[in-house]
Amino acid sequence: MMNMNNILNIKVSNITNSTDTRSINARVFIGNLNTGIVSREELEHIFSRYGKIYGLSVHKGFAFVQFANEQQARNAVANEYGRIIAGQPLDCNMAGEPRPDRPKGKRTVAQAVQGGDIYRPFGPRVPPTTPSMPPAKRARRELAPVTRATAVRKLQVQQKQQFQSQSQMLQTQVTQDLIF
Repeated sequence: MMNMNNILNIKVSNITNSTDTRSINARVFIGNLNTGIVSREELEHIFSRYGKIYGLSVHKGFAFVQFANEQQARNAVANEYGRIIAGQPLDCNMAGEPRPDRPKGKRTVAQAVQGGDIYRPFGPRVPPTTPSMPPAKRARRELAPVTRATAVRKLQVQQKQQFQSQSQMLQTQVTQDLIF
């Protein structure tokens, strides 16, 4: 069946966001679409066999097709749902109808994660529980409290060491002077 738009060389609009009730009921959502491989023209060719296309908007990973009437849109959904294009099965739905397998209303990310709707390829973030693994940080050492008495003792020890080293230097100098 020849596409009437191709015969008349009419371009299909990019606009598929009308809020008119009849327009919404004649709009098809195409999900799981590899838009890096599948072109707009290929989508137009695939879906034009179901009726006149008024609009086609392609986005990253999905697209919308606006048909002339609801029956054409329903035929497209019935026949193209699950069709494999570019290695991925299409997810075609009527854009104006909620999917039966999804609850109504908005969900938070936490609810989606808890419900398992978000795919985590490496599983949830759980800290390792194996005791053989060394800790990421060293444990903080407890320092003995410094009192005034311990500070004074440390200072006295340092001064004594300095005095001893200076006296040793003087002794070696005096012995060298006596020898020469």
